[in-house]
Parts: sequence; C-alpha cells; structure tokens
Amino acid sequence: MTGGLTPARVLISVQGRKCNIGNSVLGAGTLLCANGKILVDFDTVWTGAWLSGGTKLSVGDRAELNYEPFQAF
Repeated sequence: MTGGLTPARVLISVQGRKCNIGNSVLGAGTLLCANGKILVDFDTVWTGAWLSGGTKLSVGDRAELNYEPFQAF
C-alpha cells in the first residue's frame, strides 16, 4: 500500500453470497462479506481481517492471515 494507506484503513464490502479469494493472492484490508461465506484458496497471504455474516469460512493450505483490525476514520 502507498501514500500512507494501511490495511487497517481499507474496507472491502462485498454484497454477494460468496467471497472467494483466489490462489496465491497477496492482499490487505478488511473483507466484509455480510451475506455470505468466505473461501480463501491456497498460498494466500492477507493482512487485515475477514468478517462474514455467513456460517462458513474455508481456508486453503498454506494460507496466512496477519490480523490487523479495521479502524474507522
């Protein structure tokens, strides 16, 4: 991230029923999947948080979450 932006200040809101983070993704921010489940494929590195209103969180092999909670402005 550039320009002073940090994962704690990024909110990605998805309205669908499934939030899928693909293979080998390097991502950051809070992923809010209010109406569905979160699927994280293998070799993903994410800095931030995953929030879901659904009942399923599926995390693939070698996936890594470096937790950094969302901080509103």
